[in-house]
Amino acid sequence: SVTINAAPGDNYATLTIQPAAGSAASAILGVAGTSKTVTNSIQNIFTTKCAGCHATANASGLDLSDATLGNGTGVIGIQSVACYPKFRVLPGDPRRSSSVLIDRIKAAPAAQFCNANNPMPPAGSTPLTAQEIADIVDWVAAGAN
Repeated sequence: SVTINAAPGDNYATLTIQPAAGSAASAILGVAGTSKTVTNSIQNIFTTKCAGCHATANASGLDLSDATLGNGTGVIGIQSVACYPKFRVLPGDPRRSSSVLIDRIKAAPAAQFCNANNPMPPAGSTPLTAQEIADIVDWVAAGAN
């Protein structure tokens, strides 16, 4: 049997397959409301709201001046050091429990799974708008392309 569960307002569904014999297997499917890519929408948010602190020479080792970086300083598909076993961004999985970026930008008032007193952007910085958060979540749900 196949079961699909989704909650209103979440950008993912859980697909569970239960064979006639044996253990069930589950997968997370990202569900995007709109098509966002790093080049058409998301990089501008990162550049204007994040790269002031998260650029090449920062202490966190996270460079959001070019989110497509795959050399360990970028964000897509890179395992978090501080929040292991989470990823910085796990493409297709916009859950706070999987992607540190989603956890940090949705933190209200504190992150749910890691570094509980470190939401992003930090106090005193220009906050992300609700639309910017929704765009980033859609981008991750659609595969973080």
